[in-house]
Amino acid sequence: MQAPPTRAPDSRTPCELGERAHASPIGQGAPPRHAPCSNVRVDRSARVTMGLTCALAMACADRPRALRPPPDAGRVEVVARTPEIRTYPCVERCHARRASDPTPRALREFHTGREVHHGPAIRWCGFCHALGDLDHLRLIDGEAVGFDASHRLCGQCHGEKLRDWERGIHGSQSGSWAGVRLRRSCVTCHDPHTPRRPTFDPLPPPAHDRALSRGHP
Repeated sequence: MQAPPTRAPDSRTPCELGERAHASPIGQGAPPRHAPCSNVRVDRSARVTMGLTCALAMACADRPRALRPPPDAGRVEVVARTPEIRTYPCVERCHARRASDPTPRALREFHTGREVHHGPAIRWCGFCHALGDLDHLRLIDGEAVGFDASHRLCGQCHGEKLRDWERGIHGSQSGSWAGVRLRRSCVTCHDPHTPRRPTFDPLPPPAHDRALSRGHP
C-alpha cells in the first residue's frame, strides 16, 4: 500500500495564525495593530491554539463592546407620614381658630411634654415649621414643603445622611430592588424634636460561646 503524501510543515508564526483568525466570523473586520510575535516554530496544534487565543484576546481588547443596559432598577416611593399624624391637618383641626405663638416657652395646654433638643441652632418651632401655614414645613430659604417631604428639611443640615438615605444605605426600606421600594423618611426612626437615639452597651456573648473559645466541648 502506498503511503499518503506528506504535507509540508506550516511555517507560520502564532501571530500570523491569529491574523487569519481575525478574518473568520469569530473576529470580523481588519486585524488590529500589534507587535509581531517572535518567530519561534512550534508544532501545528500548539500554533493553532496559540493563534486563536491571541486573536480572541486582541479582538476583546482592541474593539469596543456594546454594553448591555442595566436591569430595571424599579422605582422608589417615600412612605407618606401625614396619615400617621393624629393632629393633621393642623390648620383644620386646631390652628384655624388658634393663632400660633412664636415665643419659646414650656407648652402646658397643647403639645405638652414636647421639648426641642436638636442642636444649638434649633430652639423653637419656627425654625422648621411654617408658622404662617402649619400644614407645611419651612426650608432655610423660606420654601414650604409638606410633611411627607420632611427628608428635604433634614437634608439641609445632614447632607451626608440624606445622600446615604437616597442611596438606600441609611434608614428603613422595604420592597424589591427590581420593583417598588418603600422608603421611610427620617422621622420614622428619629424624633425630629429630640433626634438623638438612646445608646446602650452590648451584652457579653453567651456562656456557651465563651466555653468553646477556651477549647471545651
